[in-house]
Amino acid sequence: MIIGGKPSTPGRWPWQVSLQIIAAIEPWHRCGGVLIHPSWVLTAAHCVEGPFYGDLRNWRIVLAEDNLNEGSGREVYRKISRIVAHPGYIRTSNFPNDVALLQMDEPVDTSTGESRVACLPDLHAEIPPSANCWLSGWGETRGTGGQENSMNELQVEILPNWLCSSMWRRVGIHVLDDQVCVGYGDTGACYGDSGGPLMCELDGRYYVTGVMSWLINNCSARGFPNVFTRVTSYTDWIYEKLEYYDWWH
Repeated sequence: MIIGGKPSTPGRWPWQVSLQIIAAIEPWHRCGGVLIHPSWVLTAAHCVEGPFYGDLRNWRIVLAEDNLNEGSGREVYRKISRIVAHPGYIRTSNFPNDVALLQMDEPVDTSTGESRVACLPDLHAEIPPSANCWLSGWGETRGTGGQENSMNELQVEILPNWLCSSMWRRVGIHVLDDQVCVGYGDTGACYGDSGGPLMCELDGRYYVTGVMSWLINNCSARGFPNVFTRVTSYTDWIYEKLEYYDWWH
């Protein structure tokens, strides 16, 4: 991200990952993701949809990334060994169940602090409107702040779903209960930020509150909030898949 953001301090979001396409002359960043287990990344299902993007061989996962064009020596590279998209995901105007898990070919060493596992919220966790919440990622900035190709960040406001729904209803799109909205549309995520995390602070600890799902076509328009998949609606599914595949492996 970010429209209206600022450059992030290296290492501030150690669970953020860059999902990159390697089936090209040069690798390029497509989506964000968040490390939720030493072997697993959480992202959006639409990032890995279709024959090309659903092919494991076309991807790499980059952790401890700061600048997409300048290596720092801290980066950690992994291949994807398994894609588990939510079976209820459908590409429609409101992207229901837009969540997927990516298993890496080998676990990440989180003991160094360069990469860390993000906390998943409790199933019944409530995020108050006043919560300290942030977006981060490498999406387009379009000259509105931040720095292209560097990780940027933006503090955002959680909106009540009834308010978000009333805004999007003007163009015939229904916001689901399993989604969470941030901002008023003039700042926020942009292309390249899909799958990235919405992190909110509760009791001094950041939790993965949302996964970037959809927004207005040109990234920025007042009255059209960013819409994220609400993680608390999928924690049972996430833990079920992690347990199953760890046992299977």
